[in-house]
Order: sequence, then C-alpha cells, then structure tokens
Amino acid sequence: MSYLRALPALLMLILYPVLVIALVVIVVALLVLLIIELQSGRAIVFAVIILLGLLGGIGYAIKELVTRPKPSIEGPSLDRAQAPALWAQVDELAAAVGTPTVDRIHVLPEANAAVTQIGGERIMLIGLPVLGAMSVGQLRSILAHELGHYAGGRYALGSFLLRAQDALITIARNSSGLWGLLFRGYARLYIWAAQLSSREMERAADGFSLRLAGSDAMASAFERLVETELAWGAYWKNFVGPSFAVTGARAPLIEGLQQMLVEEHETIAPIAQQVIAEQKPSWQDSHPLLRERIQRARAHPSPPAQHGDAPALSLLPRDIDPIEQTVLSDPDRDLWSWDRIFQRTQAVRENRSASELAHDLVAAGVVPAATPRAILETQAQVPVGARMLAVPQQRTFDPETIRPEQIQQLLCSTIFRDRMLAAGAMHMQVDFGSDATFTDQSGVVDVPQLIGDGGPEATRRVLTELERRGADLDTPYEAPTSADAEAIPEDTLLAALTNGSGTGLMPRDLWVLPQGLLIVRSRINGFAMLAGGSREDRQAERVTRRLEQKGLQALRAERGSIWIPAESIEEVNVRGGGVRIRVSGRDKELKVKPAQYSATLGDIGEALQRVCPGRLTTGRGRTPLGGA
Repeated sequence: MSYLRALPALLMLILYPVLVIALVVIVVALLVLLIIELQSGRAIVFAVIILLGLLGGIGYAIKELVTRPKPSIEGPSLDRAQAPALWAQVDELAAAVGTPTVDRIHVLPEANAAVTQIGGERIMLIGLPVLGAMSVGQLRSILAHELGHYAGGRYALGSFLLRAQDALITIARNSSGLWGLLFRGYARLYIWAAQLSSREMERAADGFSLRLAGSDAMASAFERLVETELAWGAYWKNFVGPSFAVTGARAPLIEGLQQMLVEEHETIAPIAQQVIAEQKPSWQDSHPLLRERIQRARAHPSPPAQHGDAPALSLLPRDIDPIEQTVLSDPDRDLWSWDRIFQRTQAVRENRSASELAHDLVAAGVVPAATPRAILETQAQVPVGARMLAVPQQRTFDPETIRPEQIQQLLCSTIFRDRMLAAGAMHMQVDFGSDATFTDQSGVVDVPQLIGDGGPEATRRVLTELERRGADLDTPYEAPTSADAEAIPEDTLLAALTNGSGTGLMPRDLWVLPQGLLIVRSRINGFAMLAGGSREDRQAERVTRRLEQKGLQALRAERGSIWIPAESIEEVNVRGGGVRIRVSGRDKELKVKPAQYSATLGDIGEALQRVCPGRLTTGRGRTPLGGA
C-alpha cells in the first residue's frame, strides 16, 4: 500500500526537471522577444535580472546541496560489550520484524528515537531521556516501530522521498519573486503527496509495535514519549543548563529527569494528554496523529510482553555516567550531587539578586551603603519602597506594576535567603517543581510568614533573625557584572537579528552575546541574495558556523563591525521588530531594523534583558521593561 501511495510523489519528481527546463525555455524566449521588441539597454538589463532570479535560486540551491557536509552521527556508540541486554532486545526484535539487525546503536541527548543508514551501515538512534523514562515494554514498542521501517525496503523508499523533498525545499527557499512562489507551491504539493506515503509507512511500522510489544506498551509508550519530551525540555532549560553554567559542575542527568517525572507527574501528564488531544492534522504531517495511533493500539488488545514493567535503564550498564558525559558539550566538569548543585545555584542566584537590588538602591540615593545591614536598618526607619518609586531616573521598578510594600517584601526576602544560604543556616530542598522549599534544623522555613508585609516591624524581625544566625551583614555586596555571573562563555550567541538595515549600507547582523552586542556585516553570498537570500531556517546555521570558524575576537576586529560592551549601553529600544541602541560616547543611536530577508533567532527581548538589565525599553514611547 505504501508503494502505491508513493506514486504521486514519484510522478512529481519525474515531472520536476521537465517543468524547470520548460520554464527556462519559455522565459528565455519571452525575454528575447522583449529585447527585440523594445530594442533598448533597459530591456536587456531587465531580462538579465529576471533570468538570474530564476537560475540563481536553482544554481545556489544546487551549490548548497552539493557542498552540504555528509551526514554524521553525534552521540556515543554503544557496542555489544557495553550494553549486551539492549543489543539482545534489538537483535530479537529485528529477527521478528524480518530484517537484518542494526550495525550501531547511538545515544542522543533528546527525547526521541529513529533509524538511519549511512554508508551502508544501519544505525539505531535512541534518546538518553527515552532510556531513562521508559519501561522495557515501552522501549520494545519504540524499537519495534523503528526497525519496522527497514522491513520490505520501506526505509530506502522513504529516505529517497525525504532527500528529494529536501532538494525541492532548498531550491524553493533560495528563489525569489514569482519563481519563488512557483517553486514553493510545487514543493508544497510534493510534500503533500510524499506525506501520504510517509503516513502509510508509519502505520505499517506501528503494526510491528502492536504485534511484538503489545497494545498496552504501544499506547503507553506514545503517551510517555510526549511526557518525556515536555519534561526534558523544561528540565534542560530550567535546571540542567542554568545550574551547570552557574556551578561549572554537572549532576546525574537521568537521576534528575526521573525525579522530575515523579514529582511533576500531576502537572506533566495532563499537559501531555492535552497536547495529544489538541494535535491538529496538517497536510505536512509525516506521521498520523498521535491520538489515532493510540486509539488503534487500544482497539486491538494483546497480551503484554514478559518483563515489560522493568525500567529500560536496566538494559544499560549499571554505571551510566560515561554515557551521560558524552551527551554534554563539556563532559570534563566535576560530578556533583543534585543537592550540592541546587545549594550552590540558589546561593549564587540569591546573591546576584541581592547585589543588583543593593546597588540600584545606592545609585538611587535611597540607602547609604550596599550592605545588608544598611539596607535593612534604613527600611526599618523609612519607607524604602515609596522612596525608590519616587526617584524619576530609576528603572529597576515600574510604578505602574509594583507597589511600595512589594518592593520592601522583595528586599527582605532576597536578603534573608541570600544571607541564610551564605551562612549555611538554611538548606534548599532538591525539588524540580516551581516552588523553592527551604529548611533548617527545625524544619521548613516559612520565609513569606517571616517577612510579612515588609514593614518596619517585619524588617527588624528579619534583621534580628539574621543576627541570631550569625549571618554576615556588614560586607558590601559586590557590584553585579553586566555579563551576568552565570559562567556563560563570551562567544555564546544568545539571540540575533539577521540581515538588518539601518547601520551602514550593507546588510548587518545584530548578535546578542553575554558581554555585549555585536553589529557585523551579514557576509551573505551576493548570488544567494540575488536569488532571494538565505531564508530563516538557514540563518542559525550561518551565524553559528561563522562564530565558530572565525571566533568572537576576529569578528569584533573585522572591518565594519561594531562591538558594544554591555557596560557602555545606556538604552536599548525594541520597536517594530528592530533595535535602537544608545551608547555612551556616541551622538547618534545605532539602529538595526528588519529588512526583506531578516530573521530573528532566539528571544531578542529576553536576551537583551539579560545583557543590559534595567536599560531595555519598548515602542516609540520608550516604555521601560523589566524591573523586580
């Protein structure tokens, strides 16, 4: 059936070169007639531009396809001696599917699984989160599905259709004007035709999961996969990335993920069910809807396989740390417990927050010194919150969104947590939820109850408690650095606006980096620009490759580049998708505005707030952003 479904896509591939040749012939003929009819130099120039617009997209796309690096697999390879139990499962399932087993198994840092073939080698790709979150039965369902793609030559057909799709999309993406519309329309039509076959192949692969792992395992594997994907994204963004950057160390990845899945199950599971229920069909879908696949599994009940409830991690070596190390960009970090990671991370964050508040208060003239004692003693005598909001030049707090008593509560709670953690008098529980729980020798420390309304009496109570615990209240807070003390390498690209206009005649990129902003020439091939420019999905690759190959220092020194250290930025105004930067020592603002082929990579607003906190505004009215 999947072969019959593939016929429309194959027919379109056969017709594609015929279409292109016919277009070129027709366009050339029309342009020749135009030149003969008008007999002017302008007609010749117009004809050349039109023809280059057509041939440019095709030529540059072919160049991209030919020069594209050969596919490679990142992630550790598990040989048979390392994981004999996992290999035994794969071998057994391959034999049951009726296909030769794979040649290699690789572990990836993502919540997914797949098969591929490179240089004649069959390769199984399994995400580390999948191994950490699934049961053996659920993993068998996933492995059976992936191996099912090899059965009956389906992988070769699917791979061919996918490569053809990539080529058509590349040509369409690099074609401009009328030709771009035409090629994009044809590519979309081809995708629609190819996905008919792809969805049928997925259903056939699901049949192997159903037969070899059982209906319960298949249905629960789909649900668990969505839960794991949601958890892994939040886990990496909120805990792994920031905590590892702050501490310079690492913690057991799977241990933390498993704890998060248990602690947050009541939050994650309903969201996963909602994602499955609200998934909408699209002509671009390469897979059937998840809910349809789950319903199909439950409509064909079958007995579960033996040992299905055992954790999939039992198929790996007992010590998985060497595997976890290989999926990290910096595997040589010291291995800490999650408890130690949490304590250090929270202590750094609380100290940074307290430092920023302290120096903002001193700069506004509200408190005499940036010490915990000076701040608390001042607040015990005068309304610090009201005084801070009355300072016109301060941008720490927005008077329209925060009340004076909230500022005072914030000061009390931030200084209390910072000084208690620094003194070792309070401990933060390891919790992968959203709420932080602090304890001491007597039990849970109720910080909100202690600080109360943040008024004079509550502030004196906080000061007395800190003195009783022996906290250091007289050492001044160090001035916070604009690079934000989380140890992010200076060449880390936080966000970017590419191919912008406004600063110089050539297209410019604005790169947001931890220690400042870099305006640099886009350096896009002129032929590519004539053909329509490099589209958004290629911008990240272009920028990242350039940063890696040349290095930040060389790019800063490049002719036409403008390096703006974070400390020299007076204001960054985000308006209409563009950015205006006011720099000390410059009379005119620097501007990078979106142009025809601009793309925004990452969250520009969030990245700018990180690099220059308190100096970000929005709109023509330059409304301050940020605050507490």
